[in-house]
Amino acid sequence: MGIIAGIGLITLLIYAVPWSLVSQTLTGSIDSLSSQLKQIQFAQVKQPKNASVPPEVSAPATLTDETAPSPEASTPATSAVETTTAPEIAAPETPIVEPPSTPETSAPTTPSGETSPVLEVSTSATPPIEAALATPIPPPDPRLLVGRYPVRKYTDIRHKIAPGETLYSFIRVYGDRIFPKKYQDWELLARYNNIRPPQYIMRPGAVFLIPTLEHLLLPNTGYETELKQIQSELAKQPNNPELLNQRAIIHFRRNELNQARATLQRGVRSSPKNGILHNNLGFIYMIIEDDERAQSEFELAITHSEKPAVPHCNLGILYMTMEKFDQAIKAFESALQADANLLDAKYNLALAHEKVGNVDLARGHLRDLTRFLSDDAEVTSVLERLTSSQVTGE
Repeated sequence: MGIIAGIGLITLLIYAVPWSLVSQTLTGSIDSLSSQLKQIQFAQVKQPKNASVPPEVSAPATLTDETAPSPEASTPATSAVETTTAPEIAAPETPIVEPPSTPETSAPTTPSGETSPVLEVSTSATPPIEAALATPIPPPDPRLLVGRYPVRKYTDIRHKIAPGETLYSFIRVYGDRIFPKKYQDWELLARYNNIRPPQYIMRPGAVFLIPTLEHLLLPNTGYETELKQIQSELAKQPNNPELLNQRAIIHFRRNELNQARATLQRGVRSSPKNGILHNNLGFIYMIIEDDERAQSEFELAITHSEKPAVPHCNLGILYMTMEKFDQAIKAFESALQADANLLDAKYNLALAHEKVGNVDLARGHLRDLTRFLSDDAEVTSVLERLTSSQVTGE
């Protein structure tokens, strides 16, 4: 019954209410609804900008038959997506791209890191070059006397015999300068000059040869001002070991070996544990061929020195003059262990190796020396001699 009554009521309304009124009412409501949809559509387009969904939401909004809203909706939608999202994406993308770009740049920084190790290698390679150029080999300590083998370079003083001169007069005049000491014996000195016993005839005007050290041929001049200053200071401090050592070195440079020896002997008596004085006194003894005392002084110098490289080197030279080449090699090696920059010890070591037949080792040491002593005539001549002997041997 209820269903029949409802159907009847609908039929009555269809016939009773005019259709035009219904259509106008529906049209007005649709118009108002479309205008509201426009406003809602813009609000929805603005809101989903961030969510990037509005194209899907605006698509059903443009299903209305009106052409104006659909371009308007499409235009702001596209413009909103293009203009607003581009700056918005650019703004966040810059920070977002920067962090990945940083790793990306850090990833390529590995090649730049490869360049940085190259810089590190170049800087690490520079120090040895700088240690060789900027920090050259320091000069030897001027307070210490050190030499090269051979320290005894002999030559002959040529003396024209005057009437009345005898062998004894020569020994009296040149006694301190005659080396080796054996020639201080007048018989050996005469034999050196082919003068035979028993007459030992000395012919006036003839040339008489006096063997001596080349070192002693230098003039006994110079350093007068320094000597006076040191002597005035020694008057105030007579046992000052540094002043005594300076005075002895000046006497040595003036070829006054006796005065140098006496000054050093005075120094070691007042300062028996001074390694510098013992070394220099041993050096003077070695020159004047008092080998036993020289060895004793060098050993005392090694004992009382904080840096015993120089006395080790001088002891090796003494062994070379005594033809104890194996002991000389050990002494030179000890010197280089104490001071690797003592180039005289390296040169003497090369000569010692040559004496025992280790020519290859000698060449190697001399080639190392040429890096620091390229202008040294002795090193160059010995290396050339050993190299030419190698070529001729081959």
